[in-house]
Amino acid sequence: MTRGAHRDTGRAPARLAGVVAVALALTAPATAQSAPPTAPQVRHQSAPLPDAALIARAEAGQELSPQQMRRLAIIAVRTRQPTLADTLTQALLARDPADVDALILRARALRDLGRADESLALSRRAWALADSDAQSYTAAMTRAQALSSNGRRTMAQFWLRRAMETAPGTTTRNRALRDFRYLRARNPWATELRFGVSPSSNINNGSTHDRITIEGLPFELTLLGSARALSGTEIDSGLSTRYRLAQTGQRADDLLFRLSHRTYRLSEEARQLAPGTSGTDFSETTASLGYAHSIKLNDRGEEATLTALAGRSWYGGDPYGEFLRFQATLRKRPGPRAAVTGGASVEWRGGPLEPEAVRGQVSLGYSHALQAGARLGLYSAYTLSQSGAIRADFQELRAGASLSPAQAWHGLMPRIALDWRHRDYDRYSLSSTGRQDSEISATIEVQFSNLDYMGFNPVLSVETARTRSNLDLHDARRSGIGLTIRSAF
Repeated sequence: MTRGAHRDTGRAPARLAGVVAVALALTAPATAQSAPPTAPQVRHQSAPLPDAALIARAEAGQELSPQQMRRLAIIAVRTRQPTLADTLTQALLARDPADVDALILRARALRDLGRADESLALSRRAWALADSDAQSYTAAMTRAQALSSNGRRTMAQFWLRRAMETAPGTTTRNRALRDFRYLRARNPWATELRFGVSPSSNINNGSTHDRITIEGLPFELTLLGSARALSGTEIDSGLSTRYRLAQTGQRADDLLFRLSHRTYRLSEEARQLAPGTSGTDFSETTASLGYAHSIKLNDRGEEATLTALAGRSWYGGDPYGEFLRFQATLRKRPGPRAAVTGGASVEWRGGPLEPEAVRGQVSLGYSHALQAGARLGLYSAYTLSQSGAIRADFQELRAGASLSPAQAWHGLMPRIALDWRHRDYDRYSLSSTGRQDSEISATIEVQFSNLDYMGFNPVLSVETARTRSNLDLHDARRSGIGLTIRSAF
């Protein structure tokens, strides 16, 4: 961790015992023979003394101005003399309890003395009283240091984000970012939060048709209610956290927890089209607990990971199903600009409403940094689901590509993605030839890196998708625009 917002410009002094008397003198009550601490007893000097001269004045027992005492307290903190720094800052705070600089310096001294709770209380008070970005930044950095020393690294990361938000310049912000990354690499807890709002023309994946034909019937059927495409707003949130159980230079073991929730609000048009239907009828919630074992293969970023996950899902607020998944992934780097990721998984599903099924999947991804600085991504996946239930017995092929720049362009970080999916059901109740759905989608998203709050950026996305099926009932279209919040690092 960075040990403060000031640079050490002074030499390491000897033990400044004489300063203690000067500091205590400032706290003595005023008498008829002595002026108040804010008047002649505290010396006001027009020009700052060099550190060596300041130390000599203090050791000689001469009076010091508050500014000189603050400077001396900085030297004491820098030279690992927290007791002396504590005495000096107590004197300053006795003179002015709202002295933010003294609060910060004393918080740092108390942290070095192992008095973490008092240090945290003082740094919080300094944060509340700070009236400039520089003071807010230093108070946040000091509090982060105290939290880290006390083993509370996740909260320390939060205060480092606050320090980045109030940093008076690029250098100080980068210092807080460096400390954040240092802590994150050593914190056994790693948590990601997700939140987004996305208006959509088809929240329920309903049919685009109001009338359909069914094989063997000589007439058309009219679709009503939730069988039709319903417009509305999707509200998506999620949490993903891991706790590192053990780590060596080559291996890591993590405990995983994931929680996601997606719900909807119907538009007025959708409520008229499907009376009695609520957006929460289509809500989806999934929670899972798992374990991951990672093996570092070399120093080029190549690794293998084995993961086991068990989870439960809810649909419309009711229990839907459970799953158990085992997955293996391998990441290789065939060149300095390229990375290949392969994966295989097997999954068992079933539950109160979900049919029992066994699913296997293999996937392959490729990422390449182009000469122009952009990054190209390609992926493909094949899934086979076997089940006695028709709707869970299928095979699926997916493929996609994405392109994004290596750096922000005028404060914008765009990304373009194209995806294709084909799902084939050998059996289907409404067709003698089964069911075949093909979907193609395009997404453009822009991360506004110049709009930053505590290291988080807004991301605007536009998506359009179309599904074509051999059955009119499953023809679908959707389009929407979404706003999410994403961490910048």
